[in-house]
Amino acid sequence: MIGRAFHVERRIAGVWELVPPPDGKRTWETHHHTGLFYLLCGGDPKYVRDSCRHFAVAHILPCRGLPVDVTAQVADARDHTNCGWGETWYSLAELLAFGWDNEVIVEELVCPAEYVLLVGDNRLVTDNDELRSFLNREGAAVARQRKFGQENSASGVVRYRDTFRAQSGNFFADLPHIQAAGNPDDVRIIAWWEE
Repeated sequence: MIGRAFHVERRIAGVWELVPPPDGKRTWETHHHTGLFYLLCGGDPKYVRDSCRHFAVAHILPCRGLPVDVTAQVADARDHTNCGWGETWYSLAELLAFGWDNEVIVEELVCPAEYVLLVGDNRLVTDNDELRSFLNREGAAVARQRKFGQENSASGVVRYRDTFRAQSGNFFADLPHIQAAGNPDDVRIIAWWEE
């Protein structure tokens, strides 16, 4: 199973310290969203193919590895990761300057319920014959109810238009808490994939 590591650090008087998630939570909400991790960390080609999600742009910036002055907590978390890749970090200033509302083409395995939404929003770039046939045969009302793994369902890979913001999951819900940690040049996000 593929996991994700997401940490926030802030610099105070020249020393980095870990910023805990808000409200006593164990992890940041952002930690759970695969789309953001493809943008932050890119993707190992094997896992990109396995999950059938691919962005026309691999990541926001090339992976940098862990910062040399990473906090002991983050270094310890990385040392206890079974197998990780895509280690990188971003200053909050870099993430705030990124074009989150720019369009991106996403290639992804979708179920009929997701397909109906993409068709309705006119966001498809390439269609999928199996899903189109399912929609034509069963109708939109039935297709809206069909998720992955359900009997008499279908799935297929399509390419569709989206924005980086829409693909970033809960990052913007976490953003006010991250911004509250300090000056954007003194706050950084550290992330990697783990297995």
